[in-house]
Amino acid sequence: MRIAREQLYSEKKSLCKLANTYIEKLGVIESYSKLFQKYSPWDDKNVDPLIDNFLESLKNDSTTFSWLNIEKNLPNSTEKSIRYGVPNHIKGNIDTATLFLCLVNPNIARVKTIRSSGLLTYYKSAREIKTNDDSLKIIDLDENLLGQYLKKHIVDVKDTSSILYNELKIVRETKVKENGYYFSHYLPHFLMESLNKKGTLKKLIETLDIDEWNHLEKISKQIANIEAFPFRSQNPNYISGPRGEKNFTNQLVNSDSKVSLLSARIIIWRVVNHILTSKNKPIFIFRRFNTFWLPSLSKVLKYDLGLTSEEIDNILYDLHEDYFLTVRKKEYNGQSGYFGRNFCKNNLRLSDNEFKDLVETTLGKYQKDNNL
Repeated sequence: MRIAREQLYSEKKSLCKLANTYIEKLGVIESYSKLFQKYSPWDDKNVDPLIDNFLESLKNDSTTFSWLNIEKNLPNSTEKSIRYGVPNHIKGNIDTATLFLCLVNPNIARVKTIRSSGLLTYYKSAREIKTNDDSLKIIDLDENLLGQYLKKHIVDVKDTSSILYNELKIVRETKVKENGYYFSHYLPHFLMESLNKKGTLKKLIETLDIDEWNHLEKISKQIANIEAFPFRSQNPNYISGPRGEKNFTNQLVNSDSKVSLLSARIIIWRVVNHILTSKNKPIFIFRRFNTFWLPSLSKVLKYDLGLTSEEIDNILYDLHEDYFLTVRKKEYNGQSGYFGRNFCKNNLRLSDNEFKDLVETTLGKYQKDNNL
């Protein structure tokens, strides 16, 4: 067991404290599968009966189905997008990914139905919406295929499950940037920088050669997406102050559920593994950090590892120095869907050179003669 400071790949005392405490309390967790055995609410014994219930409810147009039943004592919601919309928690190879997009919760198009309508009616209406969201087009799938689809939509840790990877396949064929939301809103500057290109996305799509497309597909497998919570809505709808005490989102953020803490546990686990091995250094980019991520990360450090408030503050500061970036400042609570280059390290905006270094260390640079 690694506990000697000189054996750890970090110069920061607080991060060595983090790694040593993690090993002491939890041991060395070498892969996501072992982490999930301990902490994931989406294991087969929980999710299989829920999927069976979904399929039966679809046949009967039931109004009682809810994905919130994945775990006992989760807060209740009457919102159909939250109860009926297929969750999306993790996409991408979290064992080896080097760039993590840490968002809030997955969006979903508004599906118009009357209050008394059930699950089948919801998905019949959803099927008519013009959207690239294939999770709203599921009712014509064979039942066996649908069951497999649902499970993979919630958690899929293959590198080919990367959202960007799957968007690139469509954009490459259609040459339409609107067919890739992550491609056009979250990651265009990363892709341009990795290719050493300038200009518009439209021009980029039209002029990329085969090797350059292959390069983008390769680096897309190094990107993972994790959500603070997996239930679908048009807006996370967090309410500040006393008015939020009975609000669903506030209650979920404040809960100690496996659902609410899984993504934070993935983050701490990957950081510790890097400190132990120095392999595949992960960088995490957070949206709305203070509101949606600080509570869950603090709970994991406190309850899983037994760290004090002072130790947690020091660890979080150094995590922001070495592993964490935020979209704008930590306290920024806007909902803009476009990232640009508005990333901060401990509330200081990255310079152009720092952004170039970020892209090179996480995704790498395209080389024409690298035989991709």
